[in-house]
Amino acid sequence: MLKIKTIATTCAIGMAIATSSAIAVDKTQNINLISPWTNTGSSHALGQEQSRQLAEKGWNLTNGKGYQSAGNCLNAFNIIDNSEDPSIYIWENAYHSKTSGQPCYRDPIKESEFVALWYSWTEYMCRTDENLPRIDDATGTITVGVTPVNFFGEERKKVVEAMTDANVQLVRYENAPSVLAGAKIGEVDYVYGMYAPGSERTEGILTCSYNSSTASINGTDSISASFDDIDFSFIGIAYLVSHDLDQETINAFRDDWNETVESEEISSVFSSRSWSKPSAFDNMTTEEIHSLITNN
Repeated sequence: MLKIKTIATTCAIGMAIATSSAIAVDKTQNINLISPWTNTGSSHALGQEQSRQLAEKGWNLTNGKGYQSAGNCLNAFNIIDNSEDPSIYIWENAYHSKTSGQPCYRDPIKESEFVALWYSWTEYMCRTDENLPRIDDATGTITVGVTPVNFFGEERKKVVEAMTDANVQLVRYENAPSVLAGAKIGEVDYVYGMYAPGSERTEGILTCSYNSSTASINGTDSISASFDDIDFSFIGIAYLVSHDLDQETINAFRDDWNETVESEEISSVFSSRSWSKPSAFDNMTTEEIHSLITNN
């Protein structure tokens, strides 16, 4: 088996103790709410529902259109940087581990720019047929379904190759739903990504063996603990960043955003995806969260 040692950012998540702003803010001012992702995934539907709930609380988001998916990070940057209105945009800690030459790279955010956490996820190695061997027992040539190179890059490629003696052929899909669709019809033997076993969208499709955290979770073993020659761990965090917003407005938006996350409609989506909600980690300050997100 190929011997490698790769290290990825290991993050935990937390949530600032909510403190309602005593200063009245103007919720009617337009604030662009922008995502760098596509409008075909679950995050878009989730953001749209939270926007609806925020509108009921008086917020004017993207001129009444609510959460908008820009399609990619460059489009998101263009909207944010060229708008005369303030913005809140969705980002994730994975982008900080990329080099400055990558299109999605941005310098780690300042503490004053942090708005709120959204959700956290773990990556899994799964097989698409329960009769297939675990990837470390596979032989010959195997196909592994993954997402585009900006999410599944060279580091993860080396990790997957180090998990098996088999010849690995990567099959890249547009996004996570496309990977699952391919897995369901048997286009690939294995998949790697944020596909929690036992969740609503993976039940009956995937059988998972390993995860990217440092512990055994959801019936799977830690990659780093299971393979002596692999030093890799990652927990993804999606969070909100402000652009040209004052602190009072950020605080008020955070309070209302966190309330929507706890709503029945949003909580059910988190449960179906096996995502972690910020409220599960409510003992941390904003300063501590910022440090974890930026890996300081």
